[in-house]
Amino acid sequence: MAFTIPVEEHKLKRQTLDPSFSKRRVNQMEDGLYEELERVFDKISEYGGKGENVPIAELYFCYTGDIISHYLFGKSLNLISAPNFIEKAEQMRSFTRGVWVSMHFPLIRSAILSAPRWVVAFMNDAWVKVFWFCEDLARQAIAQFDEERAGEQNPSEETIFDRLLLANSRRIEKGKKAKPLTFEELAYESVATLNAGTEPTATMMTYATYFFLRFPEVQDRILKELGSVELDKRGRLPLQKVEVLPYFTGFVRETLRFMPLVPGRLPRTVPKGGLYVPAAKRTIPEGSIIGISHLALHENPEIFIQPRKFLPERWIGEEGKELNHWLLSFSKGRTDCIGKNLAYAEMHLVLANLFTRFDLELAPGSHNDMQWMDRVIVHPKHNLRIKVKPKQIKKVT
Repeated sequence: MAFTIPVEEHKLKRQTLDPSFSKRRVNQMEDGLYEELERVFDKISEYGGKGENVPIAELYFCYTGDIISHYLFGKSLNLISAPNFIEKAEQMRSFTRGVWVSMHFPLIRSAILSAPRWVVAFMNDAWVKVFWFCEDLARQAIAQFDEERAGEQNPSEETIFDRLLLANSRRIEKGKKAKPLTFEELAYESVATLNAGTEPTATMMTYATYFFLRFPEVQDRILKELGSVELDKRGRLPLQKVEVLPYFTGFVRETLRFMPLVPGRLPRTVPKGGLYVPAAKRTIPEGSIIGISHLALHENPEIFIQPRKFLPERWIGEEGKELNHWLLSFSKGRTDCIGKNLAYAEMHLVLANLFTRFDLELAPGSHNDMQWMDRVIVHPKHNLRIKVKPKQIKKVT
């Protein structure tokens, strides 16, 4: 979706995939989100029991990877359960390492895409392994889809890939102007979805954890607010309750503002008729490519008072609601992030339950590790490590 340039093609894909990422669909997946989270907590307890620093950044990466792969194909990557889950997370992270070379040297990108697979594997073995995995699952999904159609069954629309296949078949049957996607295009779409649903959310949860531990006054207010929420029968904080808490939701939004997901400029092509800019009293010609900076907007003192201060309370009340208009972490309008509902759900559910389940502290060197780099999306200098121990629940007498 992120690389779909023609407006009509983008519109068709959004119509196909929007139901998979609706708020209703995300709420239906809540039990699955918790199930994966318990596996993360088992890993955290394992490290804490041995007195070792917890590789929380990699665990977030594996969590989001397992969730989006299940969304995509109905099958999890099972990254969390892998003995070498840290290595697996690094393999997944390899997607964005060569982005700048790809963007600024398109000939190199074209050469890589057209090169034999063994050549690409020599350059980036991890990327090829993930792509092969997606190809294999794509073949299985296509075979099942064709079998259902041959048996005159209604094809399932449960997974993202099912929806892509169903949309493809409708294009063929109804003679849509847009060409059906080839197998290779379907596989690339899967890889792009897998990456988009993994690293961005995992990175934001990493920074949220860092900010929670860096600012004690913020931590105290969050824990007090979360402590007022009644647990469900399984001892968990329900998503529907934590995502409406004023200060905690403000904390999530302030994390997204304070650490913009895309720190550089996003290119946009001016549509037909041009774009009139009232402030400049001029029209930008159609076809012009303009850059949009989330970082510049999020640090604009005319919009966000004291922009370099981490203030979750700025999002509370009517004034806070008005600020939502200026939060561009997931972009806006018809080109906004299709997976924003899932990302918000993961952040609220994971962070709320983590903060209340364990006592946390930063490992030495964390402040330096959290210095960021621009790899199209923001990326920490090093992976975050934390120390944990189970919460000591005070008995009421």
